[in-house]
Amino acid sequence: MLEHITFEKVEEVIRLAEQAHRAPHEIAADPQRGGPSGDHGVTVPDTPLEPQPSRDWGTAFGRYLGDLSDQALAELIGLYRYGHGDAASIDDAVDGALHDRTPHAAKLTFLSSQADLAQSLRRALNQV
Repeated sequence: MLEHITFEKVEEVIRLAEQAHRAPHEIAADPQRGGPSGDHGVTVPDTPLEPQPSRDWGTAFGRYLGDLSDQALAELIGLYRYGHGDAASIDDAVDGALHDRTPHAAKLTFLSSQADLAQSLRRALNQV
């Protein structure tokens, strides 16, 4: 099923997406992860070391997605589509996304523009 992204990375995408949606302009440049921005957002202290810190959560989320490989982004898109209800099975959704020749930038735009990204990814993970 997932070969190019770990479940832990998907959980990190979910946390960053939630924080970016809640407060995209809130300060994220907190190397201690518990200073001015509090304990929200990144909850695993060692992950990701990059692209953090970023000035704000919207930028941090975009940079984190941008640092993922094309295959990892495709698997995220497959998980999103499955969790969103656009695919009958998770394997079909992931395989379809992996075989799609969409450019890296278009994958980033798609994922970052989905207001329900975190909820759909969480739904997909809960069904795995």
